[in-house]
Amino acid sequence: MIRYRRYAAIVAGAYLFFGAIYILISGQMAAAISSTIGDFANIERTKGIIFIACTAIGIYLFVSWQLRLVTRDAAELLRNRDFLLASERKTLASIFAVSMAHDSKDAIAPLFGVIGELRAIRQMSESDRAKIADLEKRVHQLFDRFARLSEAGLGNLAAKKMEVELGALVKSTIEMARGNPKVAAVYLELSTPSPIWITGYPTLIHKMLLSLLDNAAEAAGVQGKVEVRLRHENSLVTFEVHDDGPGVFPNHRAFIFEPFFTMKQGALGLGLLAVNTCAEAHRGRIEISESDLGGACFRVVFPDGRG
Repeated sequence: MIRYRRYAAIVAGAYLFFGAIYILISGQMAAAISSTIGDFANIERTKGIIFIACTAIGIYLFVSWQLRLVTRDAAELLRNRDFLLASERKTLASIFAVSMAHDSKDAIAPLFGVIGELRAIRQMSESDRAKIADLEKRVHQLFDRFARLSEAGLGNLAAKKMEVELGALVKSTIEMARGNPKVAAVYLELSTPSPIWITGYPTLIHKMLLSLLDNAAEAAGVQGKVEVRLRHENSLVTFEVHDDGPGVFPNHRAFIFEPFFTMKQGALGLGLLAVNTCAEAHRGRIEISESDLGGACFRVVFPDGRG
């Protein structure tokens, strides 16, 4: 906003300066060449008409130029908005696929132990053993399909690991998050040590932090306080997002990252899936505790990937 006001002040000042110069010089010239008051009046009238005409042409050209710029920028914003919406839908679908595939693999894994116990039973007909072998084969196929689904979803989200400076990534994400009205309404602070270099998935970390900031800002409310804290100790990176909101009930902490779990009216319960997906992709863990600000602390810990 300050930049635009300064720009407008420069244009207005330039117009005032050159207009005053024109009036002073043309007035002196009109007085020098006029022999009577009538001649002076005619010259001033003509001079005024010329000034108005030139000013009108200048305003027309200036406004036309500005409108072209505004139209171009608006079109570019619309294209970017459509791209971001499409990207957001793709990202959400990928996050959902990764999360559901991971949960499904966790649910299927115990079946291998059950099948092993069944195969250990000695008194069993060959027909039953064939059925167990077929069941084991189908469970393996189902497990492999979920593994491929998880890999495909992760590939859409993260592409590949790369070396990145975590502090710079977090700062740029926070700046983007400030475009969210909920985040813009809180006092947001960042605490980070010297540069933290990691090998990881920047896209997932970016999405994770956006989700945590949105959640913390909604909990803190207008003029609430949110803090992002980073630590790097013993090859482990720790993200912490604190807020001074009402906190998270202990009996909800085990379910808050599951799909479709929500306490918000009209919400889908998919907002924190990105946090779970990011932690899984980086072989990390998620913790929820009370914050020293009075609200909740969401903590994500994972290896820096440089070992």
